[in-house]
This record gives sequence, structure tokens and C-alpha cells, in this order.
Amino acid sequence: MNDRELGQRVAYWRRRRGLTQQILADRLGRSISWLRKVEAGVRSADRLSVLDSLCEALNVDLQTLIGEEPARSGTVCIDDAQVEQIRNAMELYTSLLALPDDRASRGQGDCLPGRAGVGDRR
Repeated sequence: MNDRELGQRVAYWRRRRGLTQQILADRLGRSISWLRKVEAGVRSADRLSVLDSLCEALNVDLQTLIGEEPARSGTVCIDDAQVEQIRNAMELYTSLLALPDDRASRGQGDCLPGRAGVGDRR
């Protein structure tokens, strides 16, 4: 993999993680100028210690970062961070839908707190 391809992959994973260049540079202990050069393919980041730091900061494994992704199977997830974010969002959603028993017994179980249900006129 050449420096340009690696830089593109670093930028891709940085954006996918919702990180700015400044935040990622800070996490790496590097300057934003250094990171911009790496992402542009102008500066090499091919030392193992640098790649390891990038992988840790971006929460991806080395194979994924350098483009040698393992073959996918139904039991392997290559992006655990996003799975965790989805899981947390789903748990939040289900807790929002849970209504106290007293609301359901008063016939208000079809709407979210503070919102009119279908057919309600307020």
C-alpha cells in the first residue's frame, strides 16, 4: 500500500468515527499539520509504531486500516465500535417507549409523554 492509499484510509476511518483532524492529531500526540500530510499522502506513516497508534486512536485493527480486511463471515464483525453505538441507541429507544403503569391504566398508553396520541385533541 502506498502513502496516498494509507492516507485516504486514515481520513476515511477518522470521518467514520466522527473525529476532526485536530482531535485525532491530539490523540496521537502529533500536530494537525502532520496528520494533514499523512492523509494527503505527502508524509509516510508506515512505521509499525505509528500504524499501531493510528489503529488504537481510530479503533480499527491493522488489517482494516491497511486495506487487507479479513474475509467477512456472518459471525465476524469488523467494526465493533459502530455495533456498540447502534446497541446503545436501540437501548435508549426502547427505554423511551417504556411508559409507567399508571399512564397505561388511564388509557394514555398509546402516546409518548408530553405528546398527543392519535385522535387526541388538546
